[in-house]
Amino acid sequence: MKKRSTIIFIAIIATLSGIGVIQWQRWETKSEATERQVFFIQTDPLTQKEYQGTITKTASVKSSSDITINAQVGWRVNNISVALWQKVGNKQRLLSMSDIAGSYSFGAQKAALSVQSAQNNFEINRLNLDKQIQDAQLAYQKTLVSSQSSIIGVGNSSADLQLQKLEQDLAKARSDYNAKLKSDDQTLENYVNTAKNVYSDVTNLMLDVIDKSDKFLGYTNENAHYNNGFEVYISVKDDNARYMAEQELAELINLREELKKLGDEITLDNITEFLSDYKMIVAWINEMTVAMKKVLNNTTPGWTLTPAWLDAEVAAFTTSQTRASSISSSITSQVNGIDLFVTTYGDNQNSLEQQIASLETQIAVSRRQLEDASQNAEISLEQSRNNLDFLKNTRDENLASLRNSLGQSQVAYQEAQFNLWKFSVNAPIEGVITEVMVDAWQEVSPGTPLIKMVSQWKEVEVKVTADERQYITIGQEVQLSYENTIVTGQVSEMSSVADSTANYTVKISIDEKTPVDIGAFVDVTIPLQGWNNIIPLNAVTIVDNNRGQIFIWNGENIETRTVTLGSVYGSSIEVEEKFSAGEELIVSDVSRYDPDSMDIKKRQ
Repeated sequence: MKKRSTIIFIAIIATLSGIGVIQWQRWETKSEATERQVFFIQTDPLTQKEYQGTITKTASVKSSSDITINAQVGWRVNNISVALWQKVGNKQRLLSMSDIAGSYSFGAQKAALSVQSAQNNFEINRLNLDKQIQDAQLAYQKTLVSSQSSIIGVGNSSADLQLQKLEQDLAKARSDYNAKLKSDDQTLENYVNTAKNVYSDVTNLMLDVIDKSDKFLGYTNENAHYNNGFEVYISVKDDNARYMAEQELAELINLREELKKLGDEITLDNITEFLSDYKMIVAWINEMTVAMKKVLNNTTPGWTLTPAWLDAEVAAFTTSQTRASSISSSITSQVNGIDLFVTTYGDNQNSLEQQIASLETQIAVSRRQLEDASQNAEISLEQSRNNLDFLKNTRDENLASLRNSLGQSQVAYQEAQFNLWKFSVNAPIEGVITEVMVDAWQEVSPGTPLIKMVSQWKEVEVKVTADERQYITIGQEVQLSYENTIVTGQVSEMSSVADSTANYTVKISIDEKTPVDIGAFVDVTIPLQGWNNIIPLNAVTIVDNNRGQIFIWNGENIETRTVTLGSVYGSSIEVEEKFSAGEELIVSDVSRYDPDSMDIKKRQ
């Protein structure tokens, strides 16, 4: 019966032990030039006593009594090896038995043959499965190579290369188209900025001409008295010239107000219209400079108007006239440039759009031509890949089934060997035969008394549970602790029927020479015997409630194995799985082992 209540205790012990779960892989031999370290491991066969659990009890020492050896199974007495009153040694054979039908001996032989057959079957199927995977891998590689000339974007066929060339041309055409759009937008933006600069030049020139003319003529309130000192001399030779200049100045002042409205409204749509307006305004400015020069030329020098001053004023208006002519020429050039750009702007964009459309059509035709071949190649490649994946996936499943059959055969073989071990009945202690209770060839049942013998040893009696009893055998050694002294005793008798508390009685004999007084209390430590499913607790890593992992040395490398956990006995724990002959449990820490840089060596 498994004791789930012990799992918390198991987890605590396993955590303190520092044994980590490690997924081991088979290492590959590295270059001889690489220096490999030696990793030492400590192992012991799974049948050693160190792996047996222990039961600790406290009991008082009693005097020895007769020992009755009962049959453990129902078999036939084959041979009696001792006589009445014969003195026998410990573990000496008393009699041998055989099963009535001889089925156990036959079963052991059959189990051994079954193990060999299962092993052969496993190896044959493993080789066949690996051969199938290898053939499928070669077929897949062949299909992959052949399909690379057909699958779009993968192969190197002329059609595929042509498609790639068309896609490159299309990418370039789209890039050129986007660059053209960006360049045209920048050109238009430059025209707008230039027009705004023209507006600034026209405005500055207008303000300059108006200011100079108004100061000389005194036309506006702002400069009404500026010319009081020389007004009588202005255009005295031709009074009509002054009148015409004042009319021109009035018109130019009105245009100045109109010009203020045009500055911030320039866009790509109205730029030509605005430039034409600017050119008209420049023409008015030019006429104003002509009119003012006529006024100055018809002005008589006076004491406030020297000839030099008049000449300087004429020269200033001549400069303004030159600026007006330059701005007018610039406007004409810009208008012509804009008209030419607008004429070719749409045609260039349409040409690039038609080129892109043509390339897209060619790509669509080329892609349709490749689709059928590409689809067929992909289907063939997918089928080959699926076949390879199927073989890989089913390989492990098939081998797991075969490995399970092999394991079952090995367990059956171990059980058969264990049954054969029960055929021999040995003396549990050193003593004298007092009664032989069966005859040769007599058939007996489990529990039938076979032989009685007496011993001069002292005796200790303890109670054990059913779970503990199954791992105790008559004749096994136990340790007794008495006043800081450890002595050895032997299990001499064990009840086959439980008492009212569901416990069984186990009697332990002590040699009469042992310095333990009758009536003294001793601590009894009983190693659990029997199957090799009792292992050290600190060699187990807890996985969950009832599972753990251990590390097995199989003679070549480290194998990680998951086991089902049962009851805890002292510093040992019960596992349900059986182990094969020759397997060794690793009891040292292997968490630092690196298969790529280390070689394993067992400590002796």
